[in-house]
Amino acid sequence: MTKRKINHWFGNNKFVYPLLLLFTVAVSLGLFSQSVRAEEVSSTANRLEAGSTFTVKDPFTHWTDPSLWHNYGSTIDTSDGSYSSILVNNQASSVGYAFLENDVDMTKSFDLSGQFSFKAHSGTDPFKAGDALGFILTPETFDKIQANRANAAGSNIGIGGLSQSVFAGRDLFQNRLVDSLGTGAIDSASNDISIRQTDATGALIWTNYANLSVPDTGNQDYQVSNVMTMNWQPETVSADKTQVTGQLTYTISSATAATQTISQTLTLSRTMKIGVVGGTGGNYGWLKLDYFVEPTRVLNQATVRYLDVDSQEEIATASTINAYEGDVLSVNLTEDEAMRAEGYGFVAPTLADYRFVSSEKMVMNATGSNLITVYYKKIPDSTVSFDFAWTDKDNTAALPQTIVLTGRPEATITAPELTLADGISISSVVSADGTSYASIAEAIAAYPLFKENENPHFTINLQKAAEPSPMLPAIDDVTSTPITPSNTDDSDETAQTNSTSPHGLIDQIESINPISAEQHPLLAFIPALFSPKVTQESQEKKTATAAPIAVNDTEEASDAKSNKKRTGVDKEAYLLKVRLIGTSGIVAGGASSAALLFFLKKWILFLRK
Repeated sequence: MTKRKINHWFGNNKFVYPLLLLFTVAVSLGLFSQSVRAEEVSSTANRLEAGSTFTVKDPFTHWTDPSLWHNYGSTIDTSDGSYSSILVNNQASSVGYAFLENDVDMTKSFDLSGQFSFKAHSGTDPFKAGDALGFILTPETFDKIQANRANAAGSNIGIGGLSQSVFAGRDLFQNRLVDSLGTGAIDSASNDISIRQTDATGALIWTNYANLSVPDTGNQDYQVSNVMTMNWQPETVSADKTQVTGQLTYTISSATAATQTISQTLTLSRTMKIGVVGGTGGNYGWLKLDYFVEPTRVLNQATVRYLDVDSQEEIATASTINAYEGDVLSVNLTEDEAMRAEGYGFVAPTLADYRFVSSEKMVMNATGSNLITVYYKKIPDSTVSFDFAWTDKDNTAALPQTIVLTGRPEATITAPELTLADGISISSVVSADGTSYASIAEAIAAYPLFKENENPHFTINLQKAAEPSPMLPAIDDVTSTPITPSNTDDSDETAQTNSTSPHGLIDQIESINPISAEQHPLLAFIPALFSPKVTQESQEKKTATAAPIAVNDTEEASDAKSNKKRTGVDKEAYLLKVRLIGTSGIVAGGASSAALLFFLKKWILFLRK
């Protein structure tokens, strides 16, 4: 497109200038900066199962893959098969970054190693190439890192303005305001290595940091090439699981210098972005990551055994964990503990009838035995007791023995089998929670399971059935012996009297409803009323006290004839009346049973027939 056509297009398109304005604002705000997905650190812990195998995932297994790295600032990608880049290419006051795509879980140990080179823009001193070259760790977002580039250059060694961040590498300039521990001259090039941090505001902490002078002659082109290795070994995790305290170790080696190491204890965010950084200020030059060194950690096998703490016997099939040298492994009771463990925390398997006791953490080594022992304790059986009590507290009769049931915790309680004596029944059952129920089944439903360390008691309240009142048979059921009137002499009358004596009638009563004298004292008293002695005394008393009655001859002759016929029956009935009348007070006072009075009435009527 010619210049004339371009001018014509801009001049005739009223939407062009507003669009250009929007684009300029967007670029200035960083709205088109690259957005990189960060891998979420797992919110759940790994769970072991007896007999299973688990292999840990090294976050740096494929770190040489160029697609896993993302560049910011002045960085120029120079990858050819594996990742490499020029972080700063002869620019003053610049900073270049390259970060791994995914966040790294700082509860896991790791090693990151690569070869870095630097050369000054001019002169023969390679240490005048800039301010910083090495590794960076930060919890900040990629957008914040991109927007903070100007604050991170020069004396801020790539991390100034980024809160709670770490630099580990070559500190190439001794800055007056921030480098209190440097070995070189103030405001001049330096051959130091250091581990530096920023505080919560992003300000560089300038005291109490690891620092060491490591000179290096470099090659004939005045270029220094160093292999830098950063090792992180976590030690503890905060209670809220957001921070990790551990040891950061930085090692530098070179073909033209001795190997040196520095280390520092740091408290970092649980997840961090990890990358490389190069920064320049007034001094500048060529700062480059040549390549990453493949990890040398060896994947090894750890055996997890499950033992009874008392018997020391193995109670489940051992598990296997494949992990790298230096990884910290631990087996914990809860997921929370496993998440707070340094390195790789695992939740112990749940073993039937056993309870987790303890396990020691272990650091994986490349040679020798890697063994983790997890101890469990046998959970004892639980018991449930069924006691007995009388509802009537005055009842002192013997109670059934307490029934004790045994079962595994969380097993269902079954109702006990009861054999109660006749006349005994359950009035209520008090459950282990203190509530009264009508039956054993209802009480167990309220407390249905055996519980560990709980030995509840149920109380079964018993009652004795009330004794029913004695019932006499209907008069129709009484089998009587007929009394035959006699018109013979007194001997016949005596025989008739004897055949229907009260003793004989009492025998009939007892045969009809056999009630003992102990059960009803009145029946024991009745035969005495009809004894011959009582009959004679009663008759004599009557004869002695009765007033004479005047009658005429006709009436006397008539009465004599009829009396002789009914002597056997009427006399006996008459005597029975007298005796009953004489003892009615005793009967009424000693007998509360209406059934007895009813029987006596029927008996009299029977005798009159």
